[in-house]
Amino acid sequence: MVTADEDLMLPDDAGLPLDFCVSYVRGVEPDEVLRRLGGEEPVDLHSVGHFQLAGDDLPDGFAVVSAFAAGAWTVLFEANNFLATYDEVIQVLSAGGELVSFYHNEDTSPQFNWAVDGRKIVVLDPTWPEDRHGTDPRRLDATLTRLGFDLTHSVTDPGFEHDDLFQKRTFALMEHLTGVRLTEDLLQETVFRCAAVPEPPTARPSPEVSAAARRALRYYAEDPDRDTMAERDWDGLGIADRRLRDTGHLGLMMHTNANAAFQILAACDDDQLRAVARWGRQRIVEEAERDAPALPGPLRDALLHGAPLSPADREHAEQQLAPDPGFPPFARGGRLLLGARQRTAMRLLGEPERADPLTTALHVANVLAQALGGRYDEMSDDLRRMLHGT
Repeated sequence: MVTADEDLMLPDDAGLPLDFCVSYVRGVEPDEVLRRLGGEEPVDLHSVGHFQLAGDDLPDGFAVVSAFAAGAWTVLFEANNFLATYDEVIQVLSAGGELVSFYHNEDTSPQFNWAVDGRKIVVLDPTWPEDRHGTDPRRLDATLTRLGFDLTHSVTDPGFEHDDLFQKRTFALMEHLTGVRLTEDLLQETVFRCAAVPEPPTARPSPEVSAAARRALRYYAEDPDRDTMAERDWDGLGIADRRLRDTGHLGLMMHTNANAAFQILAACDDDQLRAVARWGRQRIVEEAERDAPALPGPLRDALLHGAPLSPADREHAEQQLAPDPGFPPFARGGRLLLGARQRTAMRLLGEPERADPLTTALHVANVLAQALGGRYDEMSDDLRRMLHGT
């Protein structure tokens, strides 16, 4: 028996957005549910975190709806949307079957719907369940009472209290009706079928706009972790080379701050880039040790070889560094003070997510320029001489 006291999922546990709509449709496969909503050519996305951003680049008038099968039910998710609250959508999705939905928005009243064969049986605001309506609004009263909903106090009554557990109780109610329990593991490991759906449901976009929406979603699904903002910046620079674009914001920053070094590294092969990374690491350590004792052994090895450093070794090493000079961190001549040089060297430990030779070399070159006091031109000249053997 489902109770509200059980450790049921809350939206933030599973990474759902603050504003969401979760729906269950009985007896209809995920692709057919999406088709009924006007979604064509669905794509696969893995985990709830991916579909939340899938609609960012769609044309206006489209939303992404995600679906997966759970026993006899299809579970639908909408991020920052509420198609499943429209009467016409409820009728279409529950026709010949059943629909249970929960819409939450921080700026409006939440809504729970239970519909069977096109008819809304029970509709209520989970924060104010005393006001229920539908064709049989009291059908769920015994269950609502058992789950802890207050059915006796109106929002205007002196004894009315806001229920901080209304989301938890509503998910428990949905599980009671469907037998489907949503868990964090389920939502993070599930493959979602996703489609671009017109909104509002009465919208009739042109075939051209619909095709553009499908293309945008397909492009996102090919690599959901792609940084679309960086992609647009690369487009603005007129750079189409995938190898360069894959360096992301780091590559864009180096293209701007140290274009000479960026161009040099872009022309290098992988062996040359690995040599650059080794040379740059050595230079950075030399700067950190100039006029100072050698760095602690584990830290020195990690900086020179790009190896991980345990939290304990890192804490021990940081305790032995020169004091942080604060701001400004410069000595006469514009060179960094010792504490600043050593802490800049520590930035080598923050390796970029991508480990390809070009991104790694750009990262090392950037830290070296910072260790030289922000002298990107000097770093670029040193880099050129290193590669040319002069």
